[in-house]
Amino acid sequence: MNRWLSAVCVAGLAVAIGWLAAIGCLADGTEAHLSRGLDLLYEGRYEDAESHFLTLARELGRAGTPEDRAWRARALYHAGRIEHLYLSQPRRAVARLREALKIDPNADFAFHARSEIAYIFYDRLRDYRTAALEFERLVNAFPGRKDIGSYHYRTAQCYFLLREFDQARTEARLILERYQDEQLAADALLLVANAYYVEGRYQEAIEAHQTLLEAEPGVEIEGRSRFELGMCLQELGHNQRAEEQFLLALKIHPRPDIIRHQIALLHERMKQEDDPAEEELPYATATRKKTQGVREPGSSGGAEKTRKAATDTGPAASGGDSAAVRSPDKDPRKAPGAERQPTKKREVKKDLKKEKTNEFEADEPGPEPEAKTGSTGGAAGQKAADNKPETEEKPSRAEEPEQKSGMPGTPSPGPEKKY
Repeated sequence: MNRWLSAVCVAGLAVAIGWLAAIGCLADGTEAHLSRGLDLLYEGRYEDAESHFLTLARELGRAGTPEDRAWRARALYHAGRIEHLYLSQPRRAVARLREALKIDPNADFAFHARSEIAYIFYDRLRDYRTAALEFERLVNAFPGRKDIGSYHYRTAQCYFLLREFDQARTEARLILERYQDEQLAADALLLVANAYYVEGRYQEAIEAHQTLLEAEPGVEIEGRSRFELGMCLQELGHNQRAEEQFLLALKIHPRPDIIRHQIALLHERMKQEDDPAEEELPYATATRKKTQGVREPGSSGGAEKTRKAATDTGPAASGGDSAAVRSPDKDPRKAPGAERQPTKKREVKKDLKKEKTNEFEADEPGPEPEAKTGSTGGAAGQKAADNKPETEEKPSRAEEPEQKSGMPGTPSPGPEKKY
């Protein structure tokens, strides 16, 4: 037992001595370790460089001295930049950079770390809300830097992209008040005018562009301002003035192809407005009015009058009672208990059918062959004569051969030959 305890104590003492020695060696060569990680980065071994810096930060985290904490924060800062720029891991990069700022908020790389976090949300993640907050923190943390106005302008851009135009204009006006930078002021005024234009407040946008142009900005800003001023004038219907601004912007705008396209659209719009809507081909006008059912002024309206006359005089012309025809209650055919009277045509058909049936009955063999001729001498002939309709009907084509031959089903003998 004593021997086992002695072995454990010896092992623990050896580990402690080795750890202290490692800390001493690390403290003596921390800068060299950082340089080794940067060499790996320059060689293009990005994953090895990231692993090297993270390992160094882990080893430095065991020491509690302020100097070691500062070196650890720097190692995390380098690891975060590698993850952002070379390994395409923006969220992990944000975590490393924030951890580095938490360890040493006053480090010399603190400004760059904060700006990198803000641009990660702005460019890579497209999270404009968080980006605006990060840019605001950066501006408030470093108000005395000469280039801090450009980061304040990014804040206004974030609110513009969030379509919070009032807040965007507020930030742009703060830029005009705080910073004495002509280029920055021109960008802020252009952003104010664009915010008005997107909201459809074209007159206020025109006033903002005029203020910007009076300040004589740079060539690029002037070209963009004149083009957007022309767009505002076009929306208000001032086509001639809009064309003038487009032509002025064509020479100095960074994208002249866009200007040419817009000028072509404006000319097409002006052409359509100059052509009166009444100038149409006669057949097109007639076709449209016929489709829409519109009657020409002064026309006779024959179709309408014909329909009206048919409605008014139809029952009277036929000799019937118009009220009886229009009212189903007075129609004798629809009265309760009324029987349907057979028409004359149905009676004729019924009589013809009976006559044909009688002829077939007369064709049956019997003691008197005269009954086959269908004459009125026999009983069948007498019966057929009694059932003969009052009105003579022309026999149909199907019955003509039977009458010529005297016997149904017998073909006609043909014309008689004369010698």
